[in-house]
Amino acid sequence: MLREFVEKIVVHAPDKSSGHRTQRIDVHYNFIGEIDFSPEYSRVSRQTTA
Repeated sequence: MLREFVEKIVVHAPDKSSGHRTQRIDVHYNFIGEIDFSPEYSRVSRQTTA
């Protein structure tokens, strides 16, 4: 059933520049597109709502 909602998943190369390993994963949904759930987005939304 999940295949009906997800168009594609893009896994980017890992980044170790900050000393911690981070890896970006983009999920593209059918009929919606990509939704940004990155940690940077979460920090901004928490700061504006607090």
